[in-house]
Amino acid sequence: MYISISEASREYFYNGKEKTTALYKVNLEIEKGEFICLLAPWMQ
Repeated sequence: MYISISEASREYFYNGKEKTTALYKVNLEIEKGEFICLLAPWMQ
């Protein structure tokens, strides 16, 4: 295993009250020589 991410979480708050969970306990393993691309919609 070349890169390992364990239980990554991320939350965003809008106007100090509205919460959006973008990631919740995400696990990812990337082997040497693998290519990945992570995409997400743009929020306005």
